[in-house]
Amino acid sequence: MKSPTKGDLIKISDYIWEIPRSFREDMRVPARIFADGKMLDDILEDKSLWQLVNVASLPGIYKYSLAMPDIHEGYGMPVGGIAAFDYKEGIVSPGICGYDINCLHPKTKILLNHGTYLEIKDLKPGFVISFFKTQGKILDLAKIIFVLKRKDKEIYRIETKLGNEIFITEDHPVYTIEGMKEVKNLFLGEKILIYPFKGVKYKKPKKKLILDEKKFIDFCLNIGFKDSSNKLTQVLNYLKKRKLIPLYVNSPYLPYILKIFGYALGNGIISESVSCLSIWGRLEDLRKIKKDLKILKVESLISKRKRKHRVINSYGKEYIFETIEYNLRTSKSFALLLGALGYPFGKKITKKFLLPKWFEDLRLWQKRLFLAGFLGAKISIPKVFQGHKFNFYLLTLNINKDANLIENGIKFMNEIKKLLQEFGIETTEIKIIKKLGLKEKIIGLRFQIKSNIENLIRFFEKVGFEYNKKKQEINNLALAYLKYKLKIIKQREEIKVGNPLKEWEKVFVSPFINTRFLKRSIYENIPNTKIAFNFYTFDDFVKNFNYKNGFLIDDIEKIEKLNYDGHVYDLTIDHPEHNFIANNFVVSNCGVRLAVTDLDYEEVKDKIPKLTEEIFKQVPSGVGRGGFWKLNNDEMKKVLENGAQYILELGYGEKEDLVATESFGKLDGADAEAVSKTAKDRGRDQLGTMGAGNHFVEVQRVQEIFDEEIAKKLGLEKGKIAILIHCGSRGLGHQVASDYIRQALNYLDKEKIELVDRELAYFPYSHPNGQAYLSAMKAAANFAFANRHLILHQARKAFKKVFGQEIKLKQVYDVAHNIIKIEEYDGKKLIIHRKGATRAFWKGHPELSEKYKNIGQPTLIPGSMGTSSYILIGQELAKEISFGSAPHGAGRVMSRAEAKRKVKGSELKKELEKRGISVAAGSMSGLAEEAPLAYKDVSEVVEVVDKIGIAKKLAKLVPVGVIKG
Repeated sequence: MKSPTKGDLIKISDYIWEIPRSFREDMRVPARIFADGKMLDDILEDKSLWQLVNVASLPGIYKYSLAMPDIHEGYGMPVGGIAAFDYKEGIVSPGICGYDINCLHPKTKILLNHGTYLEIKDLKPGFVISFFKTQGKILDLAKIIFVLKRKDKEIYRIETKLGNEIFITEDHPVYTIEGMKEVKNLFLGEKILIYPFKGVKYKKPKKKLILDEKKFIDFCLNIGFKDSSNKLTQVLNYLKKRKLIPLYVNSPYLPYILKIFGYALGNGIISESVSCLSIWGRLEDLRKIKKDLKILKVESLISKRKRKHRVINSYGKEYIFETIEYNLRTSKSFALLLGALGYPFGKKITKKFLLPKWFEDLRLWQKRLFLAGFLGAKISIPKVFQGHKFNFYLLTLNINKDANLIENGIKFMNEIKKLLQEFGIETTEIKIIKKLGLKEKIIGLRFQIKSNIENLIRFFEKVGFEYNKKKQEINNLALAYLKYKLKIIKQREEIKVGNPLKEWEKVFVSPFINTRFLKRSIYENIPNTKIAFNFYTFDDFVKNFNYKNGFLIDDIEKIEKLNYDGHVYDLTIDHPEHNFIANNFVVSNCGVRLAVTDLDYEEVKDKIPKLTEEIFKQVPSGVGRGGFWKLNNDEMKKVLENGAQYILELGYGEKEDLVATESFGKLDGADAEAVSKTAKDRGRDQLGTMGAGNHFVEVQRVQEIFDEEIAKKLGLEKGKIAILIHCGSRGLGHQVASDYIRQALNYLDKEKIELVDRELAYFPYSHPNGQAYLSAMKAAANFAFANRHLILHQARKAFKKVFGQEIKLKQVYDVAHNIIKIEEYDGKKLIIHRKGATRAFWKGHPELSEKYKNIGQPTLIPGSMGTSSYILIGQELAKEISFGSAPHGAGRVMSRAEAKRKVKGSELKKELEKRGISVAAGSMSGLAEEAPLAYKDVSEVVEVVDKIGIAKKLAKLVPVGVIKG
């Protein structure tokens, strides 16, 4: 579908333009734009008008789709857009009420449960994936709620220092050490989090029987465990109740059994009397086993004891030492289950055993679980040579065996070697080692993982370790180190071929490849390329790149935008963190409120820096930042259904605040039950917090008054201090939209409805899901009202602390920017969608409180950071031509990434402070991305609105303090 050009627009007036219905055959109404000629040129540079035309094609749309002068490209509908739909025949669309999705290339590998992965295009709701849990900085698991896909024409390629690569859209968040950041906001050298382990591709297991009731009973009888006193019956019922008998290859419990079987084979024993399975190891590792046993509903107990050890090495040297040993024990029933599956009873040194035959039916990822558990217990820990700290010792697997069972021991070791070979991992020949100084006739058997870089990478990347936290962490560090080392070696090898010296210097000169090496490589033909001696030792690499628990810090080395024509994908999980591991990368509604004081700027200007810092302390800010209050379920329900009114009941804020809030701070019809648990969890600790991006709190000075009479009624005087708050419903509102977009897409598929842009997915207004979405959207709006109400309360505390007394902050107004409401125009009941647009009701409107009935509704239009903001008053013309709406801000014209390339946050801070504007910011990069040059001139936006006549200028405010996430 083509995008409109300037030639397609009809000029209605100097400030009103229209794209006629004839532009595209699917348009049901025209598309209208409020802008002057200069703004129009900027608007035509992105997809805003194409999106506006798409909105004009939706069912039930009335009169025209409309864009304000601050229009810019958004999700589905442009930001700064308004759409009205017929009350009976119209729709509600979650995507065009302030929402965005961000996506990945279809071949992006997503790390799942059990050390598996799948490409994102192959994922479905219900899959369990791995994610980074910020509390504890650990890898955790969550279910996929839904998967989204859409078409895109551009994609970014990111490459990192350690050799990781991802293809991703510009709006997708990536986890940096400063928190989540959208791709377009990243810069070269930015430090991001990675999780190097890749795992094995998931393949659905076969439905093949491993153990049924008859086989289990036969096994028990063969070992002499009879049904005396109904013991066997009790054991059988115990296992059947837990769905561990019958056991199939595709049982959801088999992965846990395989890991435990493997680890116990290395560090465990089932006594001859079959009293229990006993496993020993580090406390943190045994706790992980206990957690997995709990999934199987198998009871276990961890105990500790002091143990003396006497070890004689192969040279006859004796070592005696004492340790604290931790031990985990399970029930007899579970021990019998493992025995029936092939686990040997008694001392394994004296027992003849091999891997169970049923292993042959396992998928590769299932075999990995056994191997990683076994090697987690038995193989040596990865370690570098003391004298040459670039290379690793061979990983060594040792087992002891009774000399009479040497043949069985060799067969078992060969089976382990064969399993490793299935992963492409090469091993040495098995060595027989005579044990000295032992009474029993014991021999040792040993083989090693070959230490060439590619082979070790395959082992660390595909197999790794289970139930051994220390080895798992070193596994990921060693993997990243070796991949980085291999990358540098390959670069050094490339130099030997082809290009002239000057060309290679442009590409390869780095701390590890200098000009001298380039010259020798080209002109002296050096054989056997090695790593440079100034390359990181492994210990130095760990100091520089280790983060925590297997996660590493990596640097962005390259970001490039690519043309693309295909689908991109995103997913949502049932956890408030909302992140996941993609190609080793960790990848994650608003409004405005103004209050004015009696403080005169000239009298208090020396205290503004202190006030700015104090507000920054009182109002937590930044992506994902939580606040001082974590809502319980009852409190969350009351916030969602009663908004700011509930917060006032608790003693926060003032009664007059509600009178000066749209809908008195509460939308009727909100239903907390319509909001998912995931959405509630995301918002649970975010009340009274600001977020990041273009959300902010500003301390302002009233610079100019355009209507003294109305300004006086609102408490506005020239030179007085005011505070402007711009934020919304945080992660809760975003999740509400995500939840209902998924349902709306399902509705479209079920009804076989085709849309030009699936981002406009909708429900009919009368559909049960449409009504449920409206209830949830109202609840999210109530959360936003409550949030701004609480932030103003916190700001009042900051004023009191700085000035030593209660300072009256009189609220001028609070209005939503992203909302759906039922309103009347042209004598018709309509469903109004405002996306980045402000309600601008005229005097006499029945929804206005008495305070505003005779003057009209204040319309708050914040500018970009460091520039002026405006208060306007809604006019009656808005009823006729703009569905009672006005702009919501300046409107972005430059991406955040471009802004950061052109502006340094630290320099911008200095520039603002030179102009008398105090700055408190969570990050300098966040400051730079909101630089004034990234936005349209808000004065021009306001001028268009004023000239058209839908709202009139009342006051101009300028910032004296900026608080940002």
